[in-house]
Amino acid sequence: KVCYNGLSRPFFSLPRESSRDLLESKFNILLSQGYIMHIGGNQYYKNRQGVLEIYETWRNLYHTNIPLVLIGEEPSEELNLLHKKSPFKNDIHFITNLSDEHVNNAYSGAICLLFPSLDEGFGWPIIEAMASGCPVITTNKAPMNEVGGMAAFYIEKKPADPEQWQQWKEEGAKTIEKVLKLSRPQQTETIERSFTQSQKFTTEYFLDAVEVIYKEINQIV
Repeated sequence: KVCYNGLSRPFFSLPRESSRDLLESKFNILLSQGYIMHIGGNQYYKNRQGVLEIYETWRNLYHTNIPLVLIGEEPSEELNLLHKKSPFKNDIHFITNLSDEHVNNAYSGAICLLFPSLDEGFGWPIIEAMASGCPVITTNKAPMNEVGGMAAFYIEKKPADPEQWQQWKEEGAKTIEKVLKLSRPQQTETIERSFTQSQKFTTEYFLDAVEVIYKEINQIV
């Protein structure tokens, strides 16, 4: 039996416009029309390079001027180099030392969370985003697809073969565009599914699941 742990702190859906305004004034970057978000460190499996690659491909294919915000550690030297070479570098923003409260605002104000990890111990940002009312694009691989369930949008894991990278980047770009083009009813349905999925990762849900298992064991004994 599996009992999912609860989030270490609660995340809520905060007003989208005021969340964007708060971050815009705090970091002096234009976010009022929305942004694509990623959160994580520089570990290879977080695939921050892949985030930049998908974003750049999406900009080239669909010509939509929406910024990318990467929250977490200072970018690595390799990531900095990719950033400097990008034709969209002025729309790519790295944010560090963000409080949990403001991370909640960041999720709530984002158009989507782009989280194409190669691997995860669990993948807490997926649930944090869903609890904040933010659609999630992540990797179709455990544990990401286990955590995201039927509520997330999935792309395949970045392939090892460089000859397949372009196809992977275009798949990611296509998925971003799909999320952006959701109708209002589809947006509402996505957010509702996300909230429902996030409720499986609360302390209350965990305790209830443990209680059920104890009762089952007691019946066997």
